[in-house]
Amino acid sequence: MKRLTILSALAALFIVAAGLPAGAGPGLVNSSHDLRTLQNLGQTNNQVCIYCHTPHRAADQNLIWNHSLGSGNYSFGATGPFGSPGRATTAAGTTLPASTTAFGSGPTKMCMSCHDGSVALGALNNIGDGTPGIIPTTPATLSGETHQIASASGGMGGNHPVAIPYPDRAGAVYNGITTGVTSGFGGAAGSGGWADVTSAQSAGVKLHGGSAAGTFGMECTSCHEPHNDGVATTEGEAGKYFLRVSGDNSALCLACHRK
Repeated sequence: MKRLTILSALAALFIVAAGLPAGAGPGLVNSSHDLRTLQNLGQTNNQVCIYCHTPHRAADQNLIWNHSLGSGNYSFGATGPFGSPGRATTAAGTTLPASTTAFGSGPTKMCMSCHDGSVALGALNNIGDGTPGIIPTTPATLSGETHQIASASGGMGGNHPVAIPYPDRAGAVYNGITTGVTSGFGGAAGSGGWADVTSAQSAGVKLHGGSAAGTFGMECTSCHEPHNDGVATTEGEAGKYFLRVSGDNSALCLACHRK
């Protein structure tokens, strides 16, 4: 009887395990994006999602976004947070977003609401009962921190371009921007071009936009999975940077760039 009980328990565990998605990580709870861990002493909020999302009274309908948006005018042409010079186009001639409006409605501007360093990490449109306010944290903002991506005024210099087309076709269009690339589409490894959409997405990169060729684009979330810090490893560290594809051996870079 005891043996049957053990076998039944093992069978149940196998069924549960079989139902889990392959490669699933530990999720958001207790990750660096679980901002409860940064709350100042005496704070009693125990909600994980509230720092970014709210089912009611959102600051932005897109992603039912709860976090206060940055006031800087995001521009790749402006100097980045640590003095990195900006530029107006990619090396291949694709125009880069030069204003908050030009970043469109994709998830990048949501990421910047924390990562530009200008807004308090706990500044929310709804901290409960529809009331705006701030849940005090330490640090209060990401200003001067490693993960400050844009300057407080919105300068994006020194960062990989986002909110632009993925160059899988000549004339690819995304977010109202047309790629300036004229060659290198769908190249093989070592060709110096770019992987086709199917190959990039099969490798784990998330491309946004439509389903037709030439309509896909790149956002912060193309490389990063903000809800899961266990998807990949970088420098041997599991989940580092919330990457979708491992940074080891430059696997993430090579998923798109055919170097």
